[in-house]
Amino acid sequence: MGRKKKAENGELNVGTSGSAAVAEVKPLSTDSDDDQTYEVHSIIASRMTEAGRLFLVKWEGFTDEDNSWEPEDNLTGSIDKVKDYMALRKSWMSKMPASKKIS
Repeated sequence: MGRKKKAENGELNVGTSGSAAVAEVKPLSTDSDDDQTYEVHSIIASRMTEAGRLFLVKWEGFTDEDNSWEPEDNLTGSIDKVKDYMALRKSWMSKMPASKKIS
């Protein structure tokens, strides 16, 4: 099992649990026609960018140094992980004081 070069390191380590899922990870460049599949251990954070929401992914069998920010399009095989994370995030947001809520 190989690993693509990650776009950025993550800073949050909030963690979620659940069964492993598989994500189709698209290469950062089009130099190769080979798409590789990696197993998602968990989604541990998200953030909004101009391009849309990115998810901080903890990869099965890799260290936290290999966590990477991935667009939802790269996680189509792990939609249950995305849904679980978004439900957990919604729960966190509902408990956060109104003055500190972010989108």
